[in-house]
Order: sequence, then structure tokens, then C-alpha cells
Amino acid sequence: MCAEACNGREAIDQALVFRPDLIVLDLSMPLMNGLDAAPRLKRLMPVVPIVMFTSFDVKVVFGLALAAGMSAVVGKESPGGLVVAVRALLLTAA
Repeated sequence: MCAEACNGREAIDQALVFRPDLIVLDLSMPLMNGLDAAPRLKRLMPVVPIVMFTSFDVKVVFGLALAAGMSAVVGKESPGGLVVAVRALLLTAA
């Protein structure tokens, strides 16, 4: 199952309902961005990996994302990289 959210607050609500195996967040979301949503999600679901998929420079946000609880950061210029990251994290979690 896959669920979608329009902002960080909705992402947290959806995660609590659907109990995902993995969460993909964008940095740039209304109401609550990915960097603000990730620590809250990690407190609620500490074993669920979170991936940041962003159009921002990965080198610039990488440290912030990891500090916020993200497991990986992938730039939107590399959509194939998202698939690789998701597969690796799900295989590691299994």
C-alpha cells in the first residue's frame, strides 16, 4: 500500500494510520517541511526508514537530513537513485 500527503503534518497523520515500512519526504512542503516532520516521525516510528527526496543540493542538506533522522537523501535530478535507496533500505530493514 502507498499513501500520499500534501504537507508534513498530513504525512505524520498518514503514517500513523497506514504504518508504512518506509517514508519518503520532500524538504519543501507547506505547513511543516521534511526536516521538521522527520524527527516527529522518528519519535513515533523509530525503526521506519525515512528518505528525503529533494530538489535542493544534496550536499547542502545531507547533514541536516541525517540529524533530523533521515536514513538517506536523494536528489530529484536522480529519480533512479530514489528506487535504489528505497530498495536498499527495505532490504536492510527486512
